[in-house]
Amino acid sequence: MLDVALAIADARSEVATDAAGILSLQSRKQVWNALTAGLDEHVAFANRVKLDALCVRRVMPIWAARFDSDEIEAMLSLADAVMAGSVDANDAAQTRDRFYTEIVDDREYGNDASPLYVGHAAANTVIEAMTPSQVDAMPQTDDEDLDPESYLPCYLAACAAAGGMNDRPSSSERRRAFWLWYLDEAVPAAYGIA
Repeated sequence: MLDVALAIADARSEVATDAAGILSLQSRKQVWNALTAGLDEHVAFANRVKLDALCVRRVMPIWAARFDSDEIEAMLSLADAVMAGSVDANDAAQTRDRFYTEIVDDREYGNDASPLYVGHAAANTVIEAMTPSQVDAMPQTDDEDLDPESYLPCYLAACAAAGGMNDRPSSSERRRAFWLWYLDEAVPAAYGIA
């Protein structure tokens, strides 16, 4: 548990001192690796998906302020169904892909793409539930180095909270607040640590 506490403390320090309030992918990998050391791989996988869902729920009010729909909750329910094995993977993928295409190609966001990031995070939570990302296999050290369709739900949720991606104009304070919530509340809730 000391390794987890140390990884979280290091990550908190990074967020506190980074001018843009960024928690790097590399630091998140260190936290995830500390959290999963010694855990059964299925438990570790379920916890990561739970953490993704918590991140989406944190920013869901941004979606609700713009769109009167339950599509985000439907995506999170679909992710739960995938995890439970109660839905066919091909059906889940098709449902997710239709939603993703709709939010990317068919919606207008004006000057604030924050709702898009919420939708994208929800859609990618379904992907995470279907095919867990192999944290150790990710050679990238920055979120923007990933293919945009492969952005991690936590990163997309942080973009929604901040009003933009790390490399674009956005609120460093809102991003910092999101990542501190992530480290202080979401990670302990998802992994059952005090």
